Amino acid sequence: MPKNISKEKLSQRIEIISSTLRKFRMVDQFGLDNLFRREILPSEQELTRQINTNKEFLPTGVTSNYLAKAILSNMSQPDCDTIAWNDAYSGLNEQLDKIPAGKKDAYKYHDHVYELLKATFEDVLSNPHKEQKTDNGLGKIDITFDNDKKIGFFKYLHDRGVLCEYIPFECKNYASDIGNTQFDQINSRLNKREKKEFGVMVCRAINDAKKCIDHCKTFLKNDKYIIVLSDEDIKKLFNYRKSGKIQSVHNHLKRKIRELEF
Repeated sequence: MPKNISKEKLSQRIEIISSTLRKFRMVDQFGLDNLFRREILPSEQELTRQINTNKEFLPTGVTSNYLAKAILSNMSQPDCDTIAWNDAYSGLNEQLDKIPAGKKDAYKYHDHVYELLKATFEDVLSNPHKEQKTDNGLGKIDITFDNDKKIGFFKYLHDRGVLCEYIPFECKNYASDIGNTQFDQINSRLNKREKKEFGVMVCRAINDAKKCIDHCKTFLKNDKYIIVLSDEDIKKLFNYRKSGKIQSVHNHLKRKIRELEF
């Protein structure tokens, strides 16, 4: 069954429908709001059929298909939140490729990934920290977020029983694939006592995808979920957020989990 959207998003969509109809001096006498309750927008054909059910209310010269196209065109425009987000973070993604791989620029990479993650997960994860101290100050985690468990992927983890009050990220600015030592590091960050059974390793590239997934699968035996995000993944998530495709951010992360379970 298709997933329904939140009340807030439905309200935004209804306002767009109402605004479009007002331009034609109409109100919704077509029952359009029911079509827009689903996460995925209706097709042009579906919307045209729905308008056709009461096409006698259409003004002279306005066809059902023309009105359907107008509504969907307005629906696809960036919302105010997306526009504001782009104003705040424009160009941030483009700088990632300019940072060389290697120990010399490790801190620069760490800092930039922090900014990208903070932007991508705005309103999804909260309380971001760099170099969060752990083990009574003996160690530190590159990046941590609090999981508010409100929506999307991180709520999905919580609902599945994965302890994820806090989300640790480790960043590795290596030219080569990460190996056992790096996986052991992120694994050491996870434990039931601290309500952490999910962690993320961020690296420049994944050259041997199968070996990387096999590494991650070994931790599932102890109910620990570890995924790896390359620069390509980070940029893809950022661009989804930039386009207002919040659900695509969550779907991409879910695919990372499914890769471990099948």
